[in-house]
Amino acid sequence: MITNRYLTAAAIALQLFFFCSCEKGGSPSGEMEVSFSASALETRTVFAPRQGDAFPVLWTGNEDGVAVSLNGAQAVKASATPTEDGSRAYFKATFPAAAQYSFRAMSPASAVTGLGEDGFTFAIPKVQTPLEGSVDPAAMVVEASAGPFSELSGEVELHFQHRTSYGILSFGNLNTSVSGVDIVWPGNDTLSLSTSRRDSIWFSTVPRDISVKEVEFIAYGNAGKYSRKVTFPEGKSFEKGRVVCLEIDMTAAAFTPASNSISILAVGNSFSVDAMQYLYGYLAQMGYEDIFLGNLYIGGCTLQTHAGKLESGAGAYTYYTNSSGSWTNVSGKDAVSAMTSRSWDYVSLQQASGYSGVKDSYDPYLASIVSAIKQNCPGAKLMWHMTWAYQADSKHSDFPKYGCVQRRMYEAIVSTVKEKVIGSGSFDFIIPSGTAIQNLRTSFLGDKVTRDGYHMSYDAGRMTTALMWAKQISGGPVSGVSLNTSGYSVDSKTASAIKDAVEKAYANPYVVTPSAYPDEGLIAHESSTELRQALIDAGYDISKYEELAYKITPYAFYNSTSSNYFTSKAAGSTASNINQFAATPLFSKEDIPAGSIIILKKGYQYRPERWTRLSAKNSSSERPANVKATNGANILVVENSWWDGYAYRAFNLAEEGNPGLSDERMTALRSTLSIFIPR
Repeated sequence: MITNRYLTAAAIALQLFFFCSCEKGGSPSGEMEVSFSASALETRTVFAPRQGDAFPVLWTGNEDGVAVSLNGAQAVKASATPTEDGSRAYFKATFPAAAQYSFRAMSPASAVTGLGEDGFTFAIPKVQTPLEGSVDPAAMVVEASAGPFSELSGEVELHFQHRTSYGILSFGNLNTSVSGVDIVWPGNDTLSLSTSRRDSIWFSTVPRDISVKEVEFIAYGNAGKYSRKVTFPEGKSFEKGRVVCLEIDMTAAAFTPASNSISILAVGNSFSVDAMQYLYGYLAQMGYEDIFLGNLYIGGCTLQTHAGKLESGAGAYTYYTNSSGSWTNVSGKDAVSAMTSRSWDYVSLQQASGYSGVKDSYDPYLASIVSAIKQNCPGAKLMWHMTWAYQADSKHSDFPKYGCVQRRMYEAIVSTVKEKVIGSGSFDFIIPSGTAIQNLRTSFLGDKVTRDGYHMSYDAGRMTTALMWAKQISGGPVSGVSLNTSGYSVDSKTASAIKDAVEKAYANPYVVTPSAYPDEGLIAHESSTELRQALIDAGYDISKYEELAYKITPYAFYNSTSSNYFTSKAAGSTASNINQFAATPLFSKEDIPAGSIIILKKGYQYRPERWTRLSAKNSSSERPANVKATNGANILVVENSWWDGYAYRAFNLAEEGNPGLSDERMTALRSTLSIFIPR
């Protein structure tokens, strides 16, 4: 997105006051000293903080000084000092006596290239160093004139005006360190900004028209450069004394690696195998040519085991390598020999998946491994691979550590990474694979991106994690990367959902961001005024509750007595009763805690299905009966006994009596069940 905001030139006009004295007498002779009530100091200008829609200008000390010309003669450089508040500056200069006096002044003096009938000519630096909240002092050019005067009576007042234009540049979706920025104006006129900022980067330019013209914005990072060409709409220009604000979205920026070679070593387990399987192909598409990948693998390896193997020097690893697009491996490898076998650019470390959210499992092993890596891989950037939470119905033996609740596991991983990994100060950056997977799970793909409940699926799962690695390491755009490079393929919609999940994890690595590709068949819950009023009439203060937002799947139902616990028309079901029901999402106790209120509209019913584990079906006697609202709204206040040791609950919604429903009546189910959570 590109926005422009102009601030009035009057709001940033600048005033200087000259205090002058000259020789007494009628005819000019000799020299005349023009005095300004201040000692000789340097001066420059900066923008003051915004005041409303204005950026006032202040004078501050600098060696550039002010160029002052009398009657068009060669300018002299006058040093000046500002007042305490920066609103004025005072200086002095010596001129030949004259019959009349016309003054021109320009700041900074270093900008002046000449003086003609129309005033000073000037040039601004092609390389600028922006200040915090202001442009490079050498690039803010202001000019004033006064006269002619037949004599000087003691004070000459100059009103300075801007000769340059200004911009505030910000990059959106560029989550990488920056070492500099180039702006390439039409005609290959390049302005270079020496800055590490990604937003609020001030710059100065000569007034220029950019209407219907292409301007290229280039940001330089450690991994390479990111460039985006923007064609501005008609009517856009930089005008004297005005500020243009530019926000450049770098999501689809072109990426050029700083080096054509890259080497990455993982100290991991099967989750690093999943993440790196397709990494070579994606890095190659991003412009890397000489690629070497290594993975020190022990199945299910914890930090404790890695620390022990490093200390003992045991040849306990299977060492996977890839330097041509295909993986090979050798067994019996010790970690140190792999670490010292080459000069690695990046080294990755991770915890075993089941312990990734268990804080006590990190100490003292993490510090020990980090020390070994830094000793044996000097110069390598250290990365932490943040792994993913298990599928909701996973049978992994470590899932009970998190109550067999996926969201709880994800949140534990994020919390642990923040405290133990980021908090250690030892890592250059985090690869948020876990967040990318959670983002993808909000898409139409749902919770179906593993092959066994915890390892990534060979298609979408591994593609997502490999793309997350490539994105986080390079910072380059993923829009042009073809995911179908390794024998597995996905359709274009799935590829778009994967790229969306990765870009959003890159921008927000510790927060789940809903997919731009949700299940289009879902129907959003709609708050019911009727149900809210029913609660008020029943004596509840609904200001103390927050209504739970959720979506329902039409033509779908749960059956906790079946191993195939969820059935839907969208998944291909032809069950004869599929048109009778809609299904809510699965809820955990964190979603619907004790004290919540469940209210059902008159004429409808729900079955509150329940599971201890989604992989463990219930007996017929355990299946809850339907709850009906025959004579009025049915209100249930959730107690701990309603959960009774179960990890999940979900609702099948229907009209009372289970009639078949048209699309219109199916959609009406969205406002029949409301859930209010205590604030």
